[in-house]
Amino acid sequence: MTIRDFSLPAPAAYDTVTRKPISIRIKTEKTGAEVIAPLLPPLAQSLAAGPTGDLHFIVGERGQPLTKETFGNWFGEACRAAGVSKSAHGLRKAGAARAATAGATTSQLKAIFGWTDEKMPSLYAQSADRERLARAAMSKLERNNPSTSIPNPDAKVGNGE
Repeated sequence: MTIRDFSLPAPAAYDTVTRKPISIRIKTEKTGAEVIAPLLPPLAQSLAAGPTGDLHFIVGERGQPLTKETFGNWFGEACRAAGVSKSAHGLRKAGAARAATAGATTSQLKAIFGWTDEKMPSLYAQSADRERLARAAMSKLERNNPSTSIPNPDAKVGNGE
């Protein structure tokens, strides 16, 4: 997704009372797929706090839309200043991982991130499923089940008692 593709949504995506946008439309750069996503409160608050343009959510100091390269450089500088070694693309990956861990299906991941095939959403879903399954299995081991629990010996091993 490119920053220049962050445009205000169609009028139907505005709250009828506050007239504030409640979803955003993003056209992906690679496939041209349109993504329509709800504007979650943390993003809405961030956008309200920062400068926005008439047709773009993220703009530079002069009110012009940022290119993906300019945004990437700005974001990288902000990360380094904060002592974090991440990138803007890392946010997308983190978002996909969070959505999958929260139980999003591959179809939902495709809708959120604009993927057109099953490869990437399956990767995130399988990783989340693996983590969920591992947690479920470990919780079974935590139960006080004599066949799977190992007692903590009171005496030292090999002391002749």
